[in-house]
Amino acid sequence: REHQYGHSHATVARSIEMLANLLSELGDVQDAAFLLQRALNIRERVFGKDHMDTAATVVNLSTVQCRRGQYHVARDLFKRWAKIFISSLGHSHPTSVWALHWLDRWPEGGAPGTRIGRKKIGEKRQDLPGGTLFVEVISGRGLDAMDDGKSSDPFVVVQFGALTKKTSVQKKTINPVWNEKMQFPITEDDRRNGVLVFQCFDKDVMGDDDEMGRLSVRVQDLPVWQSYRAWHAWEDGEHAGELEIEVFIVEDEPPQPPKVKAKHHPGGKSVLQQAEEKQRRAAKREQRAAEAELNRKEEGYKEAARSKINKGSELAVKREQRRQARINAGLDPDG
Repeated sequence: REHQYGHSHATVARSIEMLANLLSELGDVQDAAFLLQRALNIRERVFGKDHMDTAATVVNLSTVQCRRGQYHVARDLFKRWAKIFISSLGHSHPTSVWALHWLDRWPEGGAPGTRIGRKKIGEKRQDLPGGTLFVEVISGRGLDAMDDGKSSDPFVVVQFGALTKKTSVQKKTINPVWNEKMQFPITEDDRRNGVLVFQCFDKDVMGDDDEMGRLSVRVQDLPVWQSYRAWHAWEDGEHAGELEIEVFIVEDEPPQPPKVKAKHHPGGKSVLQQAEEKQRRAAKREQRAAEAELNRKEEGYKEAARSKINKGSELAVKREQRRQARINAGLDPDG
């Protein structure tokens, strides 16, 4: 591809990433990280640093760096991927919401999820949220020819814990295409210890089905809220061919803290209800006292007014009495 397209082509970057993913599956994460960094440099030159195509390589490199134990570098890469996603799709997009939530659970210099997965002194342990594991068996290539060395009738059995599901049988082919989807519920324990097992068989009309290969994928190695799609060779090394799968994990809502039951006294009211009732009674007392003080002042004003009116009336009566006495004495009443 480099000879055909040159060293700085998106197709070359894609091929390098496929090779890096293969090395990562084989456990050579150091060389995988080196190749992914090279692919990232190509994508940055072709698309730019803030392009969605570049973001896909960024998060892939973050996953490999986690497997290397380079958590600080991995977190910075994941943070960069989140920024690209948020700037392109907005804060309200489900992937953006998940990315911010996951960053909050990823401490500086620590492994992702350790703020939830590990118990600290004086802190109650919180569980990793469960969810749903979406699996698609896409296709196979170069499988063993089990029927007279010419072809096979392959189908795939997918096992996760106690659950087992199967694909349909593809007749007379060693390059089958299924594109069949299935899903499995996952728990907190599955998030840490679950293993997804794929077994390929050749369907026989008579007798037992012949095994054509087996591979397994650990759930803890899979990204969350992001599609993982890759070709996998069979683990035993005895069977030819590869299987293409795609896995997607969707988390449930984060667990809510348990509600603390209120303590109750024999009367049936909680401590909080008692405090609120006491506060209401105190407020009523203050209101009654204020109203009483206002009524007292109003009565005082009324009494003062009545007293003034009465005093004026008494003076008028006395003036009238004096006037009447002067009239009776034959004097001028107004004199």
